[in-house]
Amino acid sequence: MDYITIIQGDDTNFLEDQFIIVNFKTDFSMSGFMATFTLDNITLTYGDLSSKSLEIILSKDITSNLKIGKQYGELKLIDTKNRIRTISSVIPFLVKNGVNEKVTYINNSFNVITNINDTTLEIIVETAGIAKTEAEKVLAECNLASKEAQNGANICQNLSIKMEEYLTIISNKQEELDTSVNNTIQLCEQNIDEITNLSNATINNINEANENIEGQISNGLSDIEEARKKAMEELYNIIEVDFSAFAKKEDLSDVAISGNYEDLKNTPEIPVIPKNISEFENDVGYLTQHQDISGKENVLKTINILDKSGTIELSDNSINSIAPEGDITFLLPSNLDKTVFHQILVQLNMETLHSINLGTSYYFNSEVPDLSNTGSYNLIYEYDGTNWIVGAISKGVAA
Repeated sequence: MDYITIIQGDDTNFLEDQFIIVNFKTDFSMSGFMATFTLDNITLTYGDLSSKSLEIILSKDITSNLKIGKQYGELKLIDTKNRIRTISSVIPFLVKNGVNEKVTYINNSFNVITNINDTTLEIIVETAGIAKTEAEKVLAECNLASKEAQNGANICQNLSIKMEEYLTIISNKQEELDTSVNNTIQLCEQNIDEITNLSNATINNINEANENIEGQISNGLSDIEEARKKAMEELYNIIEVDFSAFAKKEDLSDVAISGNYEDLKNTPEIPVIPKNISEFENDVGYLTQHQDISGKENVLKTINILDKSGTIELSDNSINSIAPEGDITFLLPSNLDKTVFHQILVQLNMETLHSINLGTSYYFNSEVPDLSNTGSYNLIYEYDGTNWIVGAISKGVAA
């Protein structure tokens, strides 16, 4: 994958270069549309896209905060109703902290060639030559740098030794900690055993107490039952019941005893429901005979025979037939009532191939109808409240 290079801390519009231009190739108007571009933690917002293009330019303040390495930009489109559609989430970038440069020394000059995206800079540094003393200075600087590097290596080695000492101390502390933890675990296990023994003894005492209480409750319930029986016997001896208000069985009706509907007296008459419709009373005047409809308006659709070529205007809710002999362009109705259903049928019989402009760019299943072969087709138009949608159905005997 090729990556778009960004130099950390540089402006991307160096020499007024247009860093990235995004062009939206579409037939619909993008007036009022917006877009956002996100790279790393930076998000740029673009206003009205009526021009169907935008320029992505990153200032040095933005590129200074980008992370070094591969990044992926994300471009989103926002329509006039704030609905968002992600156009791309993998625009590849490579953020670097320096440019790729080639340095050569020829005679009395240095040539430095630098590539910044599509811009090539060639820098020539001229000099009268490097004298021996200058070369010795350069060599001395190199030796000094070598010594500093050796000092840095020594420091790293000393730090490594110190780190090993610290690791040894940590290891010793870990052993002490393990010993302390093991001692604590043993002490806890001893305490758990003691608590378990104490709990078992307590449970035994509770069980014995429960048995004593249950015995006392059982004895108390027996005493209560005996007292209840004695009280009821004394109550029956005291109370005299008068049964004169209660009916005798021989005085009850048959239905009170059997519960059968046949035993009811004075039952209402249940009407018999007729089995034939002709037996019902036609009190609302439903039609019972054939009606003569001669002279009534014929509501069947008439098929319109269209011209064989040129620009043809289609009527709303119409059925049409055409056998093209030249190129065709259909014009569709506009400014329609959105609360009413609108549909158009065109019966197309194409014996020779011609260009057919369907008059809309919206299709069923989002697929352009295939009219690349001769034959018969049904072109079906349907208005969805905003656009005419069209589809084509090929007609003929199955292969």
